[in-house]
Amino acid sequence: MGDREKQKILGRVMAAVEKAHIKKEDIFNLLAPERATVDNPKLLQFEKRLMVDRNRWHVMGVQRDLATVTDGRLVGETPMSGGKVDLDWLCPSCRQYGPWNGVRCLTCGRMNDFYS
Repeated sequence: MGDREKQKILGRVMAAVEKAHIKKEDIFNLLAPERATVDNPKLLQFEKRLMVDRNRWHVMGVQRDLATVTDGRLVGETPMSGGKVDLDWLCPSCRQYGPWNGVRCLTCGRMNDFYS
């Protein structure tokens, strides 16, 4: 499938979400079926350790103390509490720990390429 086709499909999905024809939870459950079970203590443990808005961001995967999170539209990485958190993760604009997609803070949208 080409990029143009993917963009069309994603555009339709986002339009359906904005019109409330599809819920973000439906997308989360499709992409991460383990999220559908509220009884998943491992997933809940990871979500409790997020240092970003847990109502917006949901864990897709974890490696060491770094979580890949999504809000159903954006995907980024953020540190989790419990380990040593480097202050480089703190956005100088909004003072949140991202999540980050490259040099862009997904909380406020600002870029910080100071360390790149």
